[in-house]
Amino acid sequence: MAPTIIPLDTANVSAFVDTYFLRRPVVFRGLAAAMPAYSKWTDAYLAAAFDGVSHLATLPDERRARMRLVDYLEYLGHPQAFASSVGPVYMTDVYLRPSVLGERLDALEPDARCPLPRPGVWAERVTIYMGAPRTGAALHQDIFDTQSWMAQIRGRKRWRLCAPETAWTGCARPVDLFESQDVPGPIYDVVLGPGDVLYVPSRWWHQIRNDEANIAVAGHFSTVAEARAALAAAEADPDPQTRAEWPPMWQKILALHGRTDATSGAA
Repeated sequence: MAPTIIPLDTANVSAFVDTYFLRRPVVFRGLAAAMPAYSKWTDAYLAAAFDGVSHLATLPDERRARMRLVDYLEYLGHPQAFASSVGPVYMTDVYLRPSVLGERLDALEPDARCPLPRPGVWAERVTIYMGAPRTGAALHQDIFDTQSWMAQIRGRKRWRLCAPETAWTGCARPVDLFESQDVPGPIYDVVLGPGDVLYVPSRWWHQIRNDEANIAVAGHFSTVAEARAALAAAEADPDPQTRAEWPPMWQKILALHGRTDATSGAA
């Protein structure tokens, strides 16, 4: 049986808190056009910020390879001109917040702050995603159950999402929301175009496909108490890569709020 595909809700941002926040995904058309990144991030502007900075890009087989960001930006502009035996390359999680990659990247952070009217105080990491055609992300839930937003700066990116309670038992693996015929629940579909902002609550399943070259900014956020719990979970995780990578990141995020004690009380 073919899966049920439902267009994702499109709404006015005035409905965000009362209707969608903490509840269900939604897209706000054109909201990112007010972000400085939308008008300032030309190739020349980004190339100046990226100069001298390298980052790990994702290959089609999930291996990672270090690549200069200025080289990736050139590749993104002319992907057909770069022949590769491994296929198209995806550049994800180029950190703007917290500070990871140096002053040049830090200078981009004010251009890319969350455009959603979120109540409260949030521990957040903000990153750039640059996707060449035929790249994407497999079906997943965001690590540490964070909420997220994505602002599309240029190009288009297609998302498909399923509710947290979707039962995958009996489905052929890996599940592909763009191809699988046995998805046990509705699939929500949306194409983000330039200026659009998507909100995704915690634990929603999602898969992403880049059908054209594009640049987006994403924020993954949680309460400060949830961030301290995530730090503790990362420190105790049985996977050595998680223990190596994530505790320092959560420490940096919490330091922005003056709180780095994973065992202290809720805030």
